[in-house]
Amino acid sequence: MTLINNRESLIKSAINDKNKRGREYILNIFQKAVMSVLPRNLIKGKLFIKDGILNICDYKKELKDISNIFLIGGGKATGGMAKAVLKRIPKRIQTGVINIPERIVKKIGDLKNIEIIGAGHPIPTKKGFDGTKKMLYLIEKAEKDDLIICLISGGGSALMPYPFEGISLKDLQELTDLFLKAGLSIEEINIIRKHCSRIKGGQLVRNNKADFVSLIISDVLNDPLDMIASGPTVPDKSTFEDVKQIIEKYELREAIPTSIKNHLEQGYQGNIPDTPKKGDPIFKKVRNFIIGNLDLAVESGIKLAEEYEIHVKKISTSITGEASEVGLKLLSKLKSANKPIMLIGGGETTVTVKGNGKGGRNQEIVLSACRKINELGIIIASLGTDGIDGNSDAAGAIADYSVIKKIEEKGLSINEFLKENDSYSLFKKINDGAIFTGYTGTNVNDIHVLLSI
Repeated sequence: MTLINNRESLIKSAINDKNKRGREYILNIFQKAVMSVLPRNLIKGKLFIKDGILNICDYKKELKDISNIFLIGGGKATGGMAKAVLKRIPKRIQTGVINIPERIVKKIGDLKNIEIIGAGHPIPTKKGFDGTKKMLYLIEKAEKDDLIICLISGGGSALMPYPFEGISLKDLQELTDLFLKAGLSIEEINIIRKHCSRIKGGQLVRNNKADFVSLIISDVLNDPLDMIASGPTVPDKSTFEDVKQIIEKYELREAIPTSIKNHLEQGYQGNIPDTPKKGDPIFKKVRNFIIGNLDLAVESGIKLAEEYEIHVKKISTSITGEASEVGLKLLSKLKSANKPIMLIGGGETTVTVKGNGKGGRNQEIVLSACRKINELGIIIASLGTDGIDGNSDAAGAIADYSVIKKIEEKGLSINEFLKENDSYSLFKKINDGAIFTGYTGTNVNDIHVLLSI
């Protein structure tokens, strides 16, 4: 399987053999890292039937004691997760509903008795709302001797919208768009989302009677269960007071839609119950298991990198900050190290949108670093493991002195493109740099690889 669609052209575009080899190493590492966190590879060994006993991570139960098994969930990786579950326990799932990005529904194909809902991401849609409503119906329908398997991955917050009564889907869409442009961290966004939703922040299981097992692929740094897809099946640590502080921090009160503002005011005053906390009896029959994350992907990449006889150093897998600043910091870290060396890490940066361009945080990281690439043998690359970077169809980008030369030959200004958040357009103009994978079927944040040879 070839993950990177334009792999060969990216390698051939390098300025010399050394850089071609360096690009090849990095693209191979990206492929290895992403493959390690594909749902089919993560669920293998985590879910199986042996001697009449169903094993799901540490959850074990005799099949004869389970009346029905239902499958629900949402996220960018949930389609692949559902496929893997059906393969591991064929003929055991009675029915189910999953919400996945609309653009990958055809790629997932028919899942027999599992209804696939093509929902919106990053902006929630009515289809997502309808799918979530069907999940709630199955949860309420399930009895105490049933089992619900819930599949959760990054993107689930937008793909499973279910706002409180009085908050319209249109207002929720406006709120999401506001957050994306204001530069809030994913943790801050999810805290507000949880307090506008009837299922987030542990509320999905409020009416559950069955055994409930969640399999989770984490796309949040350090894997906080209450933040992944806004934690629909786990106790919530945040409060309405936290929401108030975030809104004040970014001065968003006047920009928030009226219905949401009114709802939050009721929460601040204690007129609406907060999200369920640790110790709430609704979690008594719920088990949550993280089966994949960024660390696993990075470690797989490092294992391959070590075969290239280049000194490899793992940097942080919790890199945050403004993407345009992170690119320069990463490059500085590389230049200060003794070469040859490869740095591998990852995280989730943010882009405060000020222009009307096309691109994403990974492309912006790489383009910002291009301002300081002034020698051969320096390569920087950043990839979104879900295969989609921002509002573009690229997964990320890779750059070295070859890219710099092409930018200069075209007379393009890196700063002007960064100002417009238009990294994708620059890489397109030089026909080099952008990495294309299409949807990968997983999502564990972004991977950064830097090489000095």
